[in-house]
Amino acid sequence: MNISTLLRGRELGGKSQKVRSNPSHSLICSQKVDRTVTQQRLDSLQLSRIRSIERRRNGESVFCLDVDHDQRYLLCGSCDGSVSIVDLDAPTTSKEVACPVVASVARNTRYGHDYMVVSCQWYPFDSGMFVTASSDKMLKVWDTNVMRPVETFPFAERLCHQHWSPVPATNPLIAVAAGTSNIVLIDLRSGSALQQLKWHTATVNTVQWSPTDSNILVSGGADGRVLVWDVRSAKSRLKALSTKAPSGARMKKTHVLINGLRFSQDGLFLLTIGTDQIMRVWDTAKMREKRKAAFAVPTASNFPRKLISFDVTSQGTDGLTVFVPCEDDILVARPLSSARRQLLQGHYNPVNACVYRSNYQQLYSCANDRMVLVWCPEMDERVETPTTNQAVLRDLVEDQWSDDD
Repeated sequence: MNISTLLRGRELGGKSQKVRSNPSHSLICSQKVDRTVTQQRLDSLQLSRIRSIERRRNGESVFCLDVDHDQRYLLCGSCDGSVSIVDLDAPTTSKEVACPVVASVARNTRYGHDYMVVSCQWYPFDSGMFVTASSDKMLKVWDTNVMRPVETFPFAERLCHQHWSPVPATNPLIAVAAGTSNIVLIDLRSGSALQQLKWHTATVNTVQWSPTDSNILVSGGADGRVLVWDVRSAKSRLKALSTKAPSGARMKKTHVLINGLRFSQDGLFLLTIGTDQIMRVWDTAKMREKRKAAFAVPTASNFPRKLISFDVTSQGTDGLTVFVPCEDDILVARPLSSARRQLLQGHYNPVNACVYRSNYQQLYSCANDRMVLVWCPEMDERVETPTTNQAVLRDLVEDQWSDDD
């Protein structure tokens, strides 16, 4: 509940002006403190010494990740086509927490994928379903309880990406970058492809729904264009966002591919990444680049067309914080407020994806080294030793009982 809602409720309750003003001031101060503490936690992210993800024997590298609505389960799609679910809050009696795999489907099985899972996502409102897109030209919608697909959609080409609309609606659609210049919209209620959007002149690499408007979709293509769509309209296309250099700028004439899209949680900003190694932040209200807030994003030169699965949060005092895979590392940057950056180093091979767990300010990343790493705030890693606990207990007992008793 935001401050304006609380104040409106107090006004309707007939409270005095004095009573209304003091709580609101306290709430504002409390929010500022919370954001400051959250920013400190984000600034202190480090490789966890006490939390890890269970590794399956002979398991392949994980390519994509997603955290469910309740922030408990981590969905993993692997390079060999297998799918697994990790319980991030499994009970344990040990100080070192190894989050277990609680469900999985192997490759080349009756229900599994045959090739790499390029994109996976939980149903946006609970953990009862999830969707996977694969290089085997299949998109599958799964029932989590039985780990079997309830719907399978075949395509003519290898899939590049998909995104399930996070906005509550009567028919939340799945947008699919289907390896062509078209975008396919799937309605699960009818069990069929509802619509196709076409305006790109080359392959669509990535798609992303607005988190605030169920009708707004953004796509990025191999033609270097970022397109905004309104799926209600017969024309559909609303606007093309320009990623070209300003007039007079000296730049090499290279063909730019868009291989990363992400909205901020409030939908106010859109972040795009291309093979020109530039991240751009767009003001979605004006559909313009936000103060030209762009900075270089190193990418693996051997995989220029690879989808960059990055994440963003609006928590903290710096406006936006982004987590971007950069070869073997993860770049943490604040594009709107400062040039301060941080590199999280722990993987030994190129990072495939990272996902942010907002309730705990934790980051999870996967790479070609077959590891899924956990990054936690430094203050969460301070674990008291047994000797310290015993000393505290002894002091408490001595305070409660004296020789006279």
